[in-house]
Amino acid sequence: MIWSRGVLRPRSRLLLLGAFGLWISGCPVLASTIKEQRTTPAGQLVIEQVDEGPLGNEFYVYLAGKTILHSKLGDATTEFSAFPIPHLFAYFGESMNGVDAVAVFQQFNWGNACDGGPVWFLGISRDGNFKKSNSVEFCGPPETTVKHGVIHLIRSEAGQASPPKEWIYSGGKLQKVKSAR
Repeated sequence: MIWSRGVLRPRSRLLLLGAFGLWISGCPVLASTIKEQRTTPAGQLVIEQVDEGPLGNEFYVYLAGKTILHSKLGDATTEFSAFPIPHLFAYFGESMNGVDAVAVFQQFNWGNACDGGPVWFLGISRDGNFKKSNSVEFCGPPETTVKHGVIHLIRSEAGQASPPKEWIYSGGKLQKVKSAR
């Protein structure tokens, strides 16, 4: 190294690279983990955990590299801050309701007494456009069925005499079906 005009200049580029490499190796690196991945008509649908927690506190959902969802436990500036863990619950690869595929997600929290949390849908078009639905609160696993090209989301109340609650996914939205009672 040579001191010249108030600047320390290395005699060798290898020495500079070595010093830089040592500095970089001391920096913390956040590891990300791909939790789920699915090929869709618009490209890859990916759920990525970006923190180092054993079960995860911060996640992104991407479609063809575009951010669909960012959730982080306790961060009210993100969606589902109380239920940050997204899970691809179901996938329908056929065209319906003006989209080419539909992904159904359920959010989880690893400290929750319920087996599950909010459910939301993602309508995916071949051209890369997408429509994220509103969410429905759930405690337990949902049931999804397709009837006449329409996806039905059903929540049965365990131990309840009341009929199950039902929503349909149409036009990018979850709409509650009125009970016959």
